[in-house]
Amino acid sequence: MLVSCAVGLSEKRDSNENTPIIWACINGNLQFTKSFIEGGCDRNAVNKFGHNCLLEASLNGHLEIIKYLIGVGFDKNWRDKDGFNPILCAAQEGHLEIVKYLISVGANPDEKNNDGWSPLIIASSNGRLEVVKYLIQKGCNKND
Repeated sequence: MLVSCAVGLSEKRDSNENTPIIWACINGNLQFTKSFIEGGCDRNAVNKFGHNCLLEASLNGHLEIIKYLIGVGFDKNWRDKDGFNPILCAAQEGHLEIVKYLISVGANPDEKNNDGWSPLIIASSNGRLEVVKYLIQKGCNKND
């Protein structure tokens, strides 16, 4: 299935300014995500929160979509207006396998958001014990 973006339907936005490609990433629909990208949809779209496809997939725990997006050139370190990147989002939500994957492809586990919070601090403050243990095991800075 290939979605053509020429029609304009795929660029419609909801009240949060999510486009269909962002919704596909939020909901974990890899087939639609691929179709929208292969069909030429705006892969740089962001919603009113400043989140792109990769951040939404990270927040919602969709590892296969994250692998696909990074594979087609999405920036693993892309940041929203508050300085959140995929590893910070995944740590916040307790998505351990995503944190592991992002580190394996070179994401910085000590990266901080605009408030100076690292993935370790965010995971800790949200009670994400498995992520905290993993980040400490990987040698993340415990003093920030």
